[in-house]
Formats: sequence, structure tokens, C-alpha cells
Amino acid sequence: RAMKATLLLLRLEGVLQSWGIKARWDIRDTASAPTKSGVIGMIGCALGYRRDSVELANLFDRLKMAVRIENPGIITMDYHTVQGNLWTAAGNQRNHTIVSKRYYLQDASFLVILEGEKSHIESISAAIQNPKWPIYLGRKSCVPTRPVFEGLTEEYANLEEALRKIPWKWRGAQREPKTTPKTLQCFLEDERCERTRPDHAPMFPSRLYRLRGEKAFRVNLPNEG
Repeated sequence: RAMKATLLLLRLEGVLQSWGIKARWDIRDTASAPTKSGVIGMIGCALGYRRDSVELANLFDRLKMAVRIENPGIITMDYHTVQGNLWTAAGNQRNHTIVSKRYYLQDASFLVILEGEKSHIESISAAIQNPKWPIYLGRKSCVPTRPVFEGLTEEYANLEEALRKIPWKWRGAQREPKTTPKTLQCFLEDERCERTRPDHAPMFPSRLYRLRGEKAFRVNLPNEG
């Protein structure tokens, strides 16, 4: 009998989500799908790990991630102004206004699948269902509109098979999609691929993220049942 992987299924749905890739200073962008750094941060909140903890950093190598876009949502921008005082070369203070653009995914839905050692996956599963700190979808203002935990499964041999066979399910935050998609966009962590994403474990103190190999492909819409 073939060995089956132990997989943790997460459904990330919300009115707003934001998964920054180049989010620095006054422009805060969002990727089109959850980043590994964002998902690991969410798990860290559930487990009660602090941002600079060794335990949080170790999660990046202990977990392999896949994402399927159930509904891409739309990108929306929130316009901010921040006021404060700056010192001039003459030693005086002057009022200064910073314009900040913050981007979000509105009404998007994602299936995130994590693979790892069975006991580790089970402990993360328990934490996601009873988190120590509140979990959120990329930014603290982005609250899930449904429970993130979808289930544990050993029905599939690997992440790619799970992406292809798990039924499509979307209970959108505001409305049902106007049309049912024919295919779904997927991203699978794979160090053999030349395609990379800068969302692996951060390098302190700069908090620049390492590159992570990723395979991008589309799958036919799985049938229910």
C-alpha cells in the first residue's frame, strides 16, 4: 500500500486579505495568493511564537506549502496619510505628511495545504483551532470570515494530488461568484523550479526574505464527492 502524506487543510476567506511581497515604507502591496511568510506568521500566532523566535524560524523548513486560488477576488487600495514632525538641518521641527497606499485582496478565497511530520502537523492543527493569539489574513486588520481550519487528511499521496482532487468550495465573504471557473490556479512549493518567490525565512535584523522555489500550474475544477 502506498504511503499517504499527512496534510493540514486551511481555508482562507475574508472581506479583505493582504499578503505583502514588497511591502516597505509607504507602499504596502499584496500578492495574488497567500505567501509562505504570511501563513507561517499566522501559524506562529496560533502557537504563541514571537516574531524573532527560533521556533517560528524553524517552521519554514519543517513545512511544505501549496495554495489553490478558489476565488481571486479583486485588488483594492486604501489611501492613508500620516502626520508627524521632522527635524530640519537648521535644528528646527516642521510638520510632515506621509502618503501611504495599502493594497488588499477583496472577497478572495484560498485553499492552503501544509505538509510535514505527522506529529508536527497535528500540533499545528490543534493550535489553529484554539489559537493563543488572534490569527489574521496577512495583516491584523484582515479578519477571517469563517474558521480557518478545514481538516486533516491522509487521503492523498502528496500536495499536488490534493490540489487536483480536493473539491472546490467557496462560500464568499459577500457574494457567490457570478460564474463557476473551469480551472483553478495553483502554486506548489518545489525547490527544483526556477520560478521563485521572496517569502522564505527572514534574515534578521533586516527582515529581508529568502527566495523559495515554486511551481505554478492550473488544474481542472474538481468534482464534489
